[in-house]
Amino acid sequence: EDGIRDYKVTGVQTCALPICRVETPSDYVNALPETQRSTAQIILDTVALAFPQLDLVIAWNQPMFREGKRYYFGISAAKNHLLIAPFNADVLDSLEPQLSGLKRNKKTVQVPNDWKVDKTLLTEMVSRQLG
Repeated sequence: EDGIRDYKVTGVQTCALPICRVETPSDYVNALPETQRSTAQIILDTVALAFPQLDLVIAWNQPMFREGKRYYFGISAAKNHLLIAPFNADVLDSLEPQLSGLKRNKKTVQVPNDWKVDKTLLTEMVSRQLG
């Protein structure tokens, strides 16, 4: 066991997010259009591999990484972008230079659907959130 969770499924959901309810992170990812699906899967794989102690769950109908009852990172899809969220404005403030070119909100960051995933940024986000 190398700590990587296998959360890919073979079936593709036929409803459109966020209208449909999903049971698993795989269901969520597989309900996305292809470009978003690929980007979201890389983001989730990156965090899962770097932080095997975190559980990947569905909360608020989107994939979230948590330990116990505390959430450390989440992802959600909108029509024209994905939102990545360390749920902490201070973490985003500390990473401001690395967020250049991305749209920063208070506790989330918008990334393009076809974002070339910055794995270093993701792992730093979660690492700082873990404290």
